[in-house]
Amino acid sequence: MIEEFYNIISIYFGGSVFFTFGVSLLFLSVSECSQLRNYLTARRIMAAAYLFLAASNVAEYFSRSPDDNIQLTQIITLLIGCSQSFLFTYVFITLINPRFLSGKKITWIVSLFLLLVAALFVIYALCPPEWFKALFAVYILIYVYLIIRISLMFMAHYRRYIFRMDNFYSGDEARHLNWVRVSFFAALAIGVMALLNAMFMTAWGALLFSVILIVFYIVFAIRFLNYPFVFHYI
Repeated sequence: MIEEFYNIISIYFGGSVFFTFGVSLLFLSVSECSQLRNYLTARRIMAAAYLFLAASNVAEYFSRSPDDNIQLTQIITLLIGCSQSFLFTYVFITLINPRFLSGKKITWIVSLFLLLVAALFVIYALCPPEWFKALFAVYILIYVYLIIRISLMFMAHYRRYIFRMDNFYSGDEARHLNWVRVSFFAALAIGVMALLNAMFMTAWGALLFSVILIVFYIVFAIRFLNYPFVFHYI
């Protein structure tokens, strides 16, 4: 019964939500503005993140075996958490610092993402089962390091943003992007949840994680699509 709930909420409903918002982020038009060029690049990155989530749901559904391969589910969960944390951090920084994103950084993101995907599936497909736990533990340590690194990077940029707003504007313009800070910490919490869910995999835990993930992604996509209006105001 719990598996049916998981399929309905996570795979069918969640996959549809991720795909719909991914297509919206990719194709909805934005007014021409040179200052929003990096936002458009960030939006394409987010579209890729949403579409990747939708594809992950499809892959999880079709790759399930009768004995419910928990190792594969662990890998998919950790892969989603790690890749999405990195993508979200770069996008959040771009929203408060439109000059942050560059071709070199995009290449770095894509390269790291492909490396993470390749490493996890090599561990799953080629390593003996008795090696899996040890290698998975090493991957978890790398995951924790990346979480700490991107958190420090975001906070440094956010402090600079607040400094600029407080010192160069007399109003309370900074509050218009408070949702970026809140969204970052929400995404960070989801990244930590993904880690815990991968380490202590349970059916109810996976279902709860899926519900929280879907709610967050819906709220963030709506905020992200409305960003150009806030940007012009600031």
